[in-house]
Amino acid sequence: VDARGAALVDAALADVNSSAGERLVVNLGCGTCEVPRGLAERWRGPHKLRVLSVDVSEECVTRSRAAQQSTDLVALDFAVMDALALPDVADASVDVIFDKGLVDALHPRDDDASRRSVRKLFATLKRVLKPGGFVVWGNKDVAKAGHPHVFVNTDWDACAAMMADAGLEVTRTSARLSGKSAYLPL
Repeated sequence: VDARGAALVDAALADVNSSAGERLVVNLGCGTCEVPRGLAERWRGPHKLRVLSVDVSEECVTRSRAAQQSTDLVALDFAVMDALALPDVADASVDVIFDKGLVDALHPRDDDASRRSVRKLFATLKRVLKPGGFVVWGNKDVAKAGHPHVFVNTDWDACAAMMADAGLEVTRTSARLSGKSAYLPL
């Protein structure tokens, strides 16, 4: 993911009806993605932005932290943290949550264990989101097309039902970007 992926989060932030003050974006399963850097380069305020990128892999967090830096308006924080619990994230504190593949990683099979993991994730996201906050999920179009080397959850109807069961409002949108780096938001 590069600055183009950050455009999805930008669009969600523009829609957030939040009180004055710092905005918080949580980037789930960050791996070594460049969404934080893209946000830091694009964000113009007027409020300060904090991007908290989390992953269970200490190596990914270390590599991401080393490759990206904060700006005057954007604080980039990186933490080894389980997205299923987000223990260091306060209730109703997050404006936008960005995920580019964690749901796919958690739901590789249609079995009870996968469904429990995904339900736990959605309940956690509902807990940390501010009222009116957004979750932006995306899949690369190559994955959505069924690329043989990329797993993608193809049962978005089942995921949408689990999101709704967790109290999240589900809105499907069309692709906002095009080409190999396009993300198709749910």
